[in-house]
Amino acid sequence: MTTDPGILTKLSAMTREGEWPDSYLEHEVVRNSPGQPVLPCVLYVDGVRTTRRDGVIGFWVYNLVSMKRLLVAMLRKSELCGCGCRGWCSINMVWLLISWSLRSMIEGRYPTTRHDGTPFAVGADDHREALKGNEFGWKAILLFVKADLAEYGATMGLPS
Repeated sequence: MTTDPGILTKLSAMTREGEWPDSYLEHEVVRNSPGQPVLPCVLYVDGVRTTRRDGVIGFWVYNLVSMKRLLVAMLRKSELCGCGCRGWCSINMVWLLISWSLRSMIEGRYPTTRHDGTPFAVGADDHREALKGNEFGWKAILLFVKADLAEYGATMGLPS
């Protein structure tokens, strides 16, 4: 939003011109937010081999207005949890952070707590504390999820 201030104008034009599918137009947040801009977003997850023995899982979010991908998180295969969960403990932390961010975008306001429900930490979260509860002036929804984890699965020995 900060790098493309005209995005809300473009969203409005695309809405007027009927460019959105029913899954957007009939979404509960869109229906319950008349007159408020609601950006349709996509979560994209992809496994990428970086060396013969290692790879990463990348998590990107982009909105369907600008189509600009923003890298949200990246996990190195060699640094995933090794407790026997096949990396789930590490990946779950990313899901919690993404969920926390998406909840804020659906509500259209900055979060009031950390991703785990605890209060913001003094010093480390002062910037979040200053913004907590303030409205964005827009909302966003996750319209769909795309994933291509073939590379990740191959590096983890999973069937493709």
